[in-house]
Amino acid sequence: MIEIEKKFALQPGDEERLVVDAEFVKEVRQDDEYWDTTNFSLTRKDWWLRRRNGRWEIKIALHAISPGILRGVTQYRELETEEKIRMAIGLDGDGPFEDVLRTAGYVPCARIVTTRRKYRDHEFCIDLDVADFGYALAEIEIMVEDEKDADAASARVDAYAMAHGLSADAIRGKVVEFIRRERPEHFQALVDAGVIC
Repeated sequence: MIEIEKKFALQPGDEERLVVDAEFVKEVRQDDEYWDTTNFSLTRKDWWLRRRNGRWEIKIALHAISPGILRGVTQYRELETEEKIRMAIGLDGDGPFEDVLRTAGYVPCARIVTTRRKYRDHEFCIDLDVADFGYALAEIEIMVEDEKDADAASARVDAYAMAHGLSADAIRGKVVEFIRRERPEHFQALVDAGVIC
């Protein structure tokens, strides 16, 4: 599956307009621990390896695979099994996944606890996030099966947001904002690599 997602800052009144016709799904607590090497070999490619509530997953940016895909609306391929993650990042070795990661030089680089309220409005998933370091945002996403549908899905996300009065200004996601605030060397490496502006 391919995730097509855009993040929005929430201004007064935005949340109410955004969820007025949406169905509340649930509220969850997410404990995210992001991992990378000390020279940021994954995140400099816009690959995000995390353990969310004890479960490993990686998000691999499509623009790293397919140059020219629109930025601002993020498009990621998600891998959610340890076996697929091992293959994607080239991990060798047997044993517990965390042990193999550490042996290969991976370490935690960010930990964020988020309260997320999830809504659904037809094909759109709406996540309203408040992170433990004081950052709040909305994420609107669509999942598509085929990369050829990504641009059309991006346009639908933008149209949905505009119809609900959200500002089209791009904002940083939670982990990038955390890195900007807490890990300036890592943030600069992402800027230098062109992952963020």
